[in-house]
Amino acid sequence: MTFHASNLFEVDDMQGVYADGFVTDEAAHLLFGSFWGRDTAIQGLLARLSLPTSEGGLYRLKLVDCDSQSSRVLVIGDAERLAKLTGRMPKANLFGDVVQLWLYDNQVLSPDLGARRALRLLPAEVDDFNAALDGTLAGVSVWDLVKAVCHLPLLDAWRQDMLDLAQAQGWLKFYTGVGVNALAVDLDSDQLEAQIEERLLSGRLPLPQELVAGVPSAAPVLMEAQGGRLSSGQLEQALRGFTGTEHWFRHAFVRAMTYTDGVQFFAEQGGAQGAYWFLDIVATEYFPHLQRHPFQVVEVEVNDSRAAIRVEDGNGQALFSRDIEFTDLQTGRWRFYLTDNVLLLPSEY
Repeated sequence: MTFHASNLFEVDDMQGVYADGFVTDEAAHLLFGSFWGRDTAIQGLLARLSLPTSEGGLYRLKLVDCDSQSSRVLVIGDAERLAKLTGRMPKANLFGDVVQLWLYDNQVLSPDLGARRALRLLPAEVDDFNAALDGTLAGVSVWDLVKAVCHLPLLDAWRQDMLDLAQAQGWLKFYTGVGVNALAVDLDSDQLEAQIEERLLSGRLPLPQELVAGVPSAAPVLMEAQGGRLSSGQLEQALRGFTGTEHWFRHAFVRAMTYTDGVQFFAEQGGAQGAYWFLDIVATEYFPHLQRHPFQVVEVEVNDSRAAIRVEDGNGQALFSRDIEFTDLQTGRWRFYLTDNVLLLPSEY
């Protein structure tokens, strides 16, 4: 049965309540619904949504097309997953005290980052998958939503390949409704990491050259006098003073990774030009493995303008390593913890 946006649907078993727009997922779970009725009727609907089914609560809504008398079922399930928003018609209208109620999945406004799921409502004119991917809503594209939900860092250069992959794997789904459509993002898949890793190794997902290199290859700028730069001892002493953080900094393009005041200080004061390159390495090479290794000890040891980065799991088990041929980072052994999507100093843990 094809429903049209101009149709009006009566909510069976809720006298005086009508729906003029809704969209569901493939299992008929309500993602968004727009309902109208007098104040007492809408309040009755809200009351029944708050009750268990054993006490007259609603597990599903049956909508009957006022024209064709065909019906459709919307599954409510756990009403706690639905946000509720009401508004009133101006008092000076032909129909009296009329209220509009929106019921919509909480993921519409607040993506579930733990489950890696999000939901976007789309106007009826955005009526196919490609139109949904190409457009923006409030300045935010579907790609922006995918990056925000994904626990792994995604570069903009990967957009088309990753969107094609997500569509093929069913991680992006388009739902057609009545008067409104929806696109769901669900990245809670064991295949996600494996697919990204395979594409990185094959070169299908390119890394910028500056990230591959890690640090600039030219050394002359590093040979400047240390005027104004902290010595190794001074930097070590300053870092000891960070025992907590008042601010949380988000990595420039790996937005899921944050870091603390102490790490920000290290990035600003490390070397003549800063040590943000170190944050880039952590964000692009170690952070993607955080789900598999939820606690990582990252140590960078510097001697004779060379650096060795070693990562272990906190129990002495080596995970990753990398050698830097040239750096102006102060000589010493600098240790960090990477856990719960945060890079921090041991003294801040």
